[in-house]
Amino acid sequence: MAQPQAKAQPRWKQYVARYYADALEKRGPEFCDPETADISAGTPEPYEIIRKIGRGKFGEVFEGIDVRNGQMLAIKVLKHVKKNKIKREVKILECVDGGPNIVRLMDIVRDPDSRMYSFVYEEVDNDDFKEFYPSLRLFEIKYYLYQMLKSLEFSHQMGIMHRDIKPHNVMIDHSKHKLRVIDWGLAEFYRPLTDYNVRVASRHYKGPDISNQIQYLSQYLLSSSVPRTCVILTSQSLSSFPLKNGVFLKSIDPRMHPNDHMSSEQSQLRMPTRSSGP
Repeated sequence: MAQPQAKAQPRWKQYVARYYADALEKRGPEFCDPETADISAGTPEPYEIIRKIGRGKFGEVFEGIDVRNGQMLAIKVLKHVKKNKIKREVKILECVDGGPNIVRLMDIVRDPDSRMYSFVYEEVDNDDFKEFYPSLRLFEIKYYLYQMLKSLEFSHQMGIMHRDIKPHNVMIDHSKHKLRVIDWGLAEFYRPLTDYNVRVASRHYKGPDISNQIQYLSQYLLSSSVPRTCVILTSQSLSSFPLKNGVFLKSIDPRMHPNDHMSSEQSQLRMPTRSSGP
């Protein structure tokens, strides 16, 4: 006698974003076509590099100045990355240009000798989050959280996922109460039921829809950046960083990391994560 087949278990990948899932469909194919991105690049002569202020997987970031008008800028010198990646990032920056609290791309230049591209951004006088977060009061935490969510809300309306929200990519000039979400290099257009690489974002700040995936490719939600924003808020409110040693990942899936070093206060914050659904 044939054995009855077990019902297939529901998978996270079957979920579709509740809001803005059809954002790209409404705007048409040209809106999200990287081939339509304007990557015409000038020469770097108008800009002078002052000092190095950061680095990442795909390039280094420098503080610079426009020698024509004295305007301070941030200049990201890209490594030799594929042209289609440059086109995608520029296209995404074009789509979110003018959005609330989103860094503005001012210019694109290319070195005639190295042939490397550089992105020229507005500069934000960023405070070191490791020193800055513990000093925040509750109303300030709420304010900056709201500013972060405004930028994500706008990008989601455009059908775009940032995919790498973390303190390093949220620039805050506390003296001016100015916040900018930067580094859209890992951002992607959201297409429902499409497989995306889950090996993106910093490990300690991954959203649960990405962290739960063991395979290399999977489908995840447009709102994957929102849990990361809440994680940043937790770091602010605790004056510490509860994601150290991968404890947030372990709270989602014990297989993700063997270490568990948390205070009782941090453990209480973690408890709802275990039982909450997608």
